[in-house]
Formats: sequence, C-alpha cells, structure tokens
Amino acid sequence: MAYNAGVSRCYINGRKCGYKANIPLLPMCKQIIAGGDPFQSSYNGYLSALVFYDGALSDTEVRDWYQQFLNEDGFMGEEETFWNVTGSS
Repeated sequence: MAYNAGVSRCYINGRKCGYKANIPLLPMCKQIIAGGDPFQSSYNGYLSALVFYDGALSDTEVRDWYQQFLNEDGFMGEEETFWNVTGSS
C-alpha cells in the first residue's frame, strides 16, 4: 500500500492492483496501525517484507523492490507468475 498527498495505491506482489484518489489528509495523525484499524478485524497472515518510506515510490520502484525480495535469504513467499511482468514464465 502506498499513500501520498491524498492518493492511495495498493500492490500485490509488486503489481499495482488498486488506486484511490481524494483520500482525506490526516494532518494530526500520530499513530499508524499496520494491517488493520481499531474498528474492524486486522490482517491475519504472513508478510515477507514491510518497508516504510518518507516519500512515494513509483510503480517501477515497487516492482523492482518485489523482485529484490524474491532473492532475499528467508523470503517465505513464492514468485508470482499470474501477472508476469516480464512476459516470460
């Protein structure tokens, strides 16, 4: 998930799968809850990588990070091939 200046983008395995504009800014936000919020059930599963940046990454940068995580020691996922970015299997 990427959020910057009222725009949210969601990625699955390095591939953008959702986009939402005109999200209200939260200038007084002091806490972020990763994976849910206090009013509903939170995420229940595994993450192979979680990274926070102080600026937005491009779609290409997100895809490149995903490719790098595939080669990290201890990576617990499998390479996604359904939406193959390079066009090869």
